[in-house]
Amino acid sequence: MRVVVLVSATGDRVDDLARQISAWPDTHVEMVWTGDPQLRPPGRWADARATIGGLPAGVVRAALDHTRRALVVGLDAVARGTGPALLLDAGCALAVRPVVIPEDAVGVVARGAPPVDGFTPTEADLAQWGPYSTAAISAPPALAADLVTRLLDAGDDVAPGPALAAALAGHPVRLLRGEVLGWPVCLPAEADEPQPGHADPALVDLTHVDRHEPWRLDFGLVAPRVRLSARPDLAGRLQPPVTVDDLRAPGGIEIDGAVRRLLADELRGARRGDAAMPPDPWDRPADFLAWLETPARAWEPPLGRYWFELWLQRGDLRQAFPDPRGADLARFRDWAEHRHRYEGTSPLVSSHRADAAVTWRSDGAAPGGVDVVGFFGSEMSLSNVADRVVASLAAVGIPHRTASLRRTGSPARAHADDDTLNHDTVVVVANHDQIEPLLAEHGDVLAGRRLIGYWHWDVEHVPDEVASRMRHFDQIWVLNEFTERTLASVAGAPTVRSLPLPVAEPQASSASRDDLGLPADRPVVLVTFDHLSVTERKNPLGAIEAFRRAFPEPADDGPVLVIKTMNADQRWIEHERIRIAAIDRPDVIVVDRLLPKADQMALVARADVMLSLHRAEGLGLHLIEAMWLGTPTVATRYSGNLSFMDDSNSLLVDAGMVGVERGEGFFPAQATWADPDLDQAASHLRRLIDDPDMGRRLAAAGRARMEQQPTFEAIGRTIAEWCGIRVP
Repeated sequence: MRVVVLVSATGDRVDDLARQISAWPDTHVEMVWTGDPQLRPPGRWADARATIGGLPAGVVRAALDHTRRALVVGLDAVARGTGPALLLDAGCALAVRPVVIPEDAVGVVARGAPPVDGFTPTEADLAQWGPYSTAAISAPPALAADLVTRLLDAGDDVAPGPALAAALAGHPVRLLRGEVLGWPVCLPAEADEPQPGHADPALVDLTHVDRHEPWRLDFGLVAPRVRLSARPDLAGRLQPPVTVDDLRAPGGIEIDGAVRRLLADELRGARRGDAAMPPDPWDRPADFLAWLETPARAWEPPLGRYWFELWLQRGDLRQAFPDPRGADLARFRDWAEHRHRYEGTSPLVSSHRADAAVTWRSDGAAPGGVDVVGFFGSEMSLSNVADRVVASLAAVGIPHRTASLRRTGSPARAHADDDTLNHDTVVVVANHDQIEPLLAEHGDVLAGRRLIGYWHWDVEHVPDEVASRMRHFDQIWVLNEFTERTLASVAGAPTVRSLPLPVAEPQASSASRDDLGLPADRPVVLVTFDHLSVTERKNPLGAIEAFRRAFPEPADDGPVLVIKTMNADQRWIEHERIRIAAIDRPDVIVVDRLLPKADQMALVARADVMLSLHRAEGLGLHLIEAMWLGTPTVATRYSGNLSFMDDSNSLLVDAGMVGVERGEGFFPAQATWADPDLDQAASHLRRLIDDPDMGRRLAAAGRARMEQQPTFEAIGRTIAEWCGIRVP
């Protein structure tokens, strides 16, 4: 059997696939390079720069998107061979076992029709991706040659999957034994296995495994119905696909959407005989660049065909330069010449829920009181901060009212708001990303009042957009000295003050370990966090790795690591990453649920260790609660938690500093945060599990530290002093 492997980048995936197929009996493997010709390793892969259907392969590859380009090049290689061949994309296809391919028909792996259940993929995805996998196809040479012609003639707007389906129309088609990961299985009619079996496919299409995040299936923002964490047979074998979509011609010419459209139009015209072929981007790069910079038609603006095509494709350019041939020509030319500067980052205006905007009322702006704005109606850490601000005001009798912010995906909680402001001072308990929506929706009510922001900020770098939002406020209050030092360093910042709010002793319910899903007779290490608080900041993968190092082999009576999260439905990608990391460890329990507050505190109280290998913490409320409840703590020696944790009451983990990755748009990529020492963390875990007396000593010291917090009355008097309010 002849197998043609499509390769566009080097990597272990290519070698693994080649070795696996080479082990099949009577199999000949050919490697065909389909990526950037400049990057093709010498001597190993077949040279795909031969002409395709009489057209230069460089032009064809540049004109088509990667998937269709690979199909064309690969099918062309099949057409020039002898006998039927199996075509596999090294970046997407997993070959499980030898494949039986038909000699007189095109063999494809089919995607089944998805149900309507609110998950992805959907019927719309099926229309977008097509009914057949593009990662694994078999064909005899004659049919492959015709498919090449049809794929070249497909419109530029036709996606590879639908283009393949249209090209197959009228050809004999048979289904190969395989599955497209994430889609319902579509078995061959003659399959021996009963529906919905197919446990032993010959081929698996990994097209929707994100190349940078191999723990997830990627169909957009909506969660897929199939999770890799439920497929341990595949999860351990997945690696990032090595396919590369970006294509650059010699000299660094980017083959972007505008270039592809221009080349596709010329390609179709040349096949019809009414247009000349453009210069080949690889054989004649200088001529190709000149071609891009030359207007295609006399009536186009004197900027070059590339810039006019870009103008046609982008609505923002058409709006900014409505007359590129006349009045706006000079400005459009200036933009084109400086595009590299202008397009570094772009401000985004995001949509929001229809119920997010609620009109607040103003009942004057009297002195002597403080109104508090916060997420009172949501279950999140910021709402807890707002509650404590209100409690401090109430403790000394400062008049106050509350108004709720509603732009959040956190679960709702019961709370009655005034939504009426009547004092001249307003404390806004919200982070920087909420400030502009707040002012846009309620700026008229807030105008003329003294604004005080109560902010969390967890890293030591403050980007310009955060600094600019600080200037809307007269003062910024923060929870600890770490954040005070960071924000106070901003040039032109308002007064920044540390106001550590007391955390009252939490009340745990009587829920037992069994009620909470915990093992009754095994030590429990607890990690708990909200996915909406930036998962990577909480570093659950570091906790799993530290637990692995502490306890390399699971034991029936050994400790368990419980990772308790909330809001996984809104960060399902991050949650799936955690589940995949723990897939081979039965002693790592990952659960996502919203518990009543008292039951959440019972969970903390019933644990033997609270573990937080965070990268940054503005406060560390879960650690404070653990110390109140007598649960010994292991935490990173960095950021806000050091305002109440030290070596006398906790086991702290030393950390270096690394650049922020996966900051979810909240933390800037230029910032750094902690990289805790996982070996030291593992040593701390072993010590606590092996020495319960040490845990009891730390727990007692932790509770003593909590009892030393300032009272709500003391904080209320500080607020009164800072706001110029007299209290009894």
